[in-house]
Amino acid sequence: MALALEVDEQAVAEAARELEQRAPEISGLQVKAVAGGWQTVTRPEYAVAVARFVGKRAQKLSKAALETLAILAYNQPSTQPEIEAIRGVDSSGVLKSLAERSLVKEAGRKEAAGRPILYETTDDFLVYFGLNSIQDMPDQSVLEAMLDAKQSEEDEMLPVTDDAEESLHIAEPHESEDATGHPELDEGPTQRVV
Repeated sequence: MALALEVDEQAVAEAARELEQRAPEISGLQVKAVAGGWQTVTRPEYAVAVARFVGKRAQKLSKAALETLAILAYNQPSTQPEIEAIRGVDSSGVLKSLAERSLVKEAGRKEAAGRPILYETTDDFLVYFGLNSIQDMPDQSVLEAMLDAKQSEEDEMLPVTDDAEESLHIAEPHESEDATGHPELDEGPTQRVV
């Protein structure tokens, strides 16, 4: 931007910081520090309306892609086998897809048997997630604490008591004998939980 405007880079950075701090009611746009530069983006509260107007849908990432990116972002550079050891499943297709979307790239080869490819995130990864640098990622321990809290919350929602089995009763079908003396089921309830 400084080159295009033929001004000092410091002046552009100061102006961008001022725009970044601007009050939200002034505009539906905001300036945001992303990937070591500046980007003009829609304010989050207007994103749905703008998407409808533009007619574009944001490309969402699959759960597998998000898992792989998270592992890579917190442990980069990493090899495919290292990622797979954490995920527990093959990640070759996911890594290929992420590379095609320019969210990850090859970062050389590991000095190990077979010299596996090392992967790392890209500037497009930072832009996609609205980060200025990889250091802006949430601290891993904070994320783990949030996950633990969510799990505890979910566990609290499930009542577990000593007499839980007694409170769950399965009604058995009613039997009677037909004219031949064979048991037959009546038209009463079939097995159901009451």
